[in-house]
Amino acid sequence: MADNENTMTEEEAEEKAANANAGGEMSDNENNAAAAGENGIKSSIDEALDATSQEQQEAPQQNAQAASFRASVSTPQTPAGMDAAGSGLDLLMDINITLRAELGRTMKTIGEILKLSPGMLIELDRSSSEYVDIFINDKLLASGEVTVVDGHFAIKITKILSRAERIHNIV
Repeated sequence: MADNENTMTEEEAEEKAANANAGGEMSDNENNAAAAGENGIKSSIDEALDATSQEQQEAPQQNAQAASFRASVSTPQTPAGMDAAGSGLDLLMDINITLRAELGRTMKTIGEILKLSPGMLIELDRSSSEYVDIFINDKLLASGEVTVVDGHFAIKITKILSRAERIHNIV
């Protein structure tokens, strides 16, 4: 402990204050010194808090200025190999999707399905003169008529749905 009671370090003041709280007796000089030490600590903490809050208040303004600067300088760039229109469709050209043609539908009970055998006919809900539906990934896209090309079934597209019709079918 220091020779002069009024020139106590902050640690000594804290120790004295802790002893006082623990039931120890202190003289008036010791109480004053402890209070001065506590006040010094409190003022140091207050100063630090004030400085921190002032920095925090200034920081958003600086960040906002930096963000607006970055936004004003940022310009979209066209990747190499893409035209100025920038549709990027060439990137999608090699993606496989499922195309399905539906001749028609019918409902059967489980009993009727279990009785099926080779040579039996299943009547569908469409006539042979009606067009078949063409689906892309289970979404109706077009209709057409069934034909045969080199011994394989083919579909001649007769109608492609408009964008509004396709959107209506999705919803």
